[in-house]
Amino acid sequence: MARTVIFLDIDGVLVERFRQPAPTDEWTCCSLFNGEAVLLLREVTERNRAELVISSTWRMFGMDVISARLTQAGWPNPPIIGFTPDLSGNNSNSRGNEIQVWLNENSVETFVIVDDDDDMLSEQMPRFVRCNREQGFTSREVEAVNQVLNTRL
Repeated sequence: MARTVIFLDIDGVLVERFRQPAPTDEWTCCSLFNGEAVLLLREVTERNRAELVISSTWRMFGMDVISARLTQAGWPNPPIIGFTPDLSGNNSNSRGNEIQVWLNENSVETFVIVDDDDDMLSEQMPRFVRCNREQGFTSREVEAVNQVLNTRL
């Protein structure tokens, strides 16, 4: 089954990166997601019948932690279908490479990458929406995501 997928980073998208220390177990216990950003992401996800693939380092905390933070921010049962692989032990550890491995292993009709860093592969750049890490996911990114998802592969 072909899917519509949003590859989601968390820091700088749902958590304002400049206000948070580096991830640790203690940090994830007290870190809250920006409720407005989460609601905007929920709207765009539901409107496009998309599913989420977590491409963030938050994947190390697991599905339960991420789902709990999204629920706290007003999005119970978010459609998270998985994580990109962690290639940090390889020489090709860019986020774009991790996304490409996931794409190679899954059937996707269309996708968008939402991140505050731009370490994507050149061929992924037309499907990349960059967030300002100080503002996170805003209505500007909603428009950009809708535009990308309405452009088929």
